[in-house]
Amino acid sequence: MSKAKQQKEEEKKDKEKISRVSRSQQKQTKKKRRSIFIVILAVIVVLGTGAVFNLPYINVVRRGGEWLADKIRTPSGNQENDPEYQLLIQPQSGKVLSGIVSSLIVTYKGSGPDRVILGLALFSYDTDLKEGEIYILSEGATAYDAAGQKIDLSQALKNEGGPDLLRNTAGNIAGVDIDYLVLMGFDGAARMVQQLVLPPLLFSDNVVVTNPVNGDVSHLSKGQETGDADRIVSYLLAFDSGMRREARLERAQGYLPEVLYALHGQTVDKLAGQISGMGSELSLIPANKTQAEDDRYVASMLQAMATVPLMIKAVPRVEVLNGCGIPDLGKRVGDRLASLGVLVGGTGGNAKVVVDGQEFNDFSHQKSSIIYRRDDPRVKAYAQYLGVLISVDEIVYDSNPGPDLVIIVGKDKA
Repeated sequence: MSKAKQQKEEEKKDKEKISRVSRSQQKQTKKKRRSIFIVILAVIVVLGTGAVFNLPYINVVRRGGEWLADKIRTPSGNQENDPEYQLLIQPQSGKVLSGIVSSLIVTYKGSGPDRVILGLALFSYDTDLKEGEIYILSEGATAYDAAGQKIDLSQALKNEGGPDLLRNTAGNIAGVDIDYLVLMGFDGAARMVQQLVLPPLLFSDNVVVTNPVNGDVSHLSKGQETGDADRIVSYLLAFDSGMRREARLERAQGYLPEVLYALHGQTVDKLAGQISGMGSELSLIPANKTQAEDDRYVASMLQAMATVPLMIKAVPRVEVLNGCGIPDLGKRVGDRLASLGVLVGGTGGNAKVVVDGQEFNDFSHQKSSIIYRRDDPRVKAYAQYLGVLISVDEIVYDSNPGPDLVIIVGKDKA
């Protein structure tokens, strides 16, 4: 074989070798690309599933999107995006609260583990509608402690985890998530009335006011006026009345508008300065780092109450009707409800049915039911609370006129 021919053969072999190596490299490259594509696709599927179903640990995409959206909505340092009231900034996380922001205001007597609750009022602010509501609750309602034992809500602060017990029970009764607890001793409440220089109280009837702490009794005449802080707080708590729920609602509706009118237009700084120095008689949960900051939050609540349109309501009374004809069954269930702290309106009536325009007793109810007649989330929530309390599953809305809440007692309660 000539030298030239041999050289050509060697070049041909080299080219074939290079070609084989190139094809092998191309195959390996394609294989790597397929592997990378499969891994990327798997990651996308996993993260997508986590985002759609909000699964723990793999919902990074959703969390990242929420974080970015939150940053866009509330850019740091942009005063135009700051909330109008300080209470809308969660003290510990700094998160801006939205929707319904609720504060449970608790008035108590005693100190430490001996504190007994005298009154409960829930202040809720709707950040969308810019409206507020004060909802008066009963401190005699039933709560369940950590061991599942029934206790009177007025004794909640004597128990370990009392603030959480208060928050959960009041939240269930009112149908809201409670963001803040404001704990205020009776002396602290009286001191706040005094330091805010609230308007005097004018009595429209003869009233006997009882101080729930020391038992002092004040006989006040129609047309008489008082600026005494102890008497004002005692009057609003209405321990002198046998119909405490109605008295509290009527007195709050009569006096609080004057109070809020007097506070309208005052700054948080001024209000915080007026209520400062109360020490342990005023506390906020969750708390800020200093008492001064807690005072500003409470002042912010007062500012909101005095600024926005405000409704004042109370937990409704419950009418109990006999729906099965067993004598005194309605009364027995009503007595049980009263022992659980439920405000009962009446127990002597029977369930009714209208046939051809005539009303007859309806004793056909085998199972008990709860009817709520006001299209109000507070009333619906209380109906659900009652259902849990006395083990009634059937809870229905009825738009017909009548009491806000009715329990029809069936044979299952005999």
